[in-house]
Amino acid sequence: MFLDADRLVLGPIDELFERPDFAAAPDFFLPDRFNSGVMVLAPSPARLAAMESALRNAATYDGGDQGSLNSFFPGWWEAGAAHRLPPRYNLHHFVFQFLRAPPSLRRQFLDEVRVLHYTLQKPWLQTTLTGASAVWWSRYLERHPELEQPLRRGLHALEDWVFERVVRALSGA
Repeated sequence: MFLDADRLVLGPIDELFERPDFAAAPDFFLPDRFNSGVMVLAPSPARLAAMESALRNAATYDGGDQGSLNSFFPGWWEAGAAHRLPPRYNLHHFVFQFLRAPPSLRRQFLDEVRVLHYTLQKPWLQTTLTGASAVWWSRYLERHPELEQPLRRGLHALEDWVFERVVRALSGA
């Protein structure tokens, strides 16, 4: 199992070990392509060599690893549902925050989220406007309580509150 560094694991992910080789979650922006931040694949020196070789000539639609990996695994979408991880294993932070805004969505989906993906803005680098900042900081400060600053925690809650209010205003809720 591969987890990109800008992920936050919120719940059990054991089920991923039971998935077939190769499995990944659909990309939010291009659902017929996978997001390379969470992948299940069997380790193989031969595959690694093939991937390294393919990198020399690989086309990449995004200029990075995700486009190259989608070129390397072109039949991912057609491989069947077992190879497509549910969104709860690769939920973008702004979608998570969007789902928190309406209470009906919050009750239905948020308990299922296992892995958050901070794709647009990283709360550990800057103030964010895209949500789920308080979740990241809460988890971080659980492990580093000596860094707790009440003002900072309030700022991150305010960031998420603003995002939720914008979502509610746009949705008419």
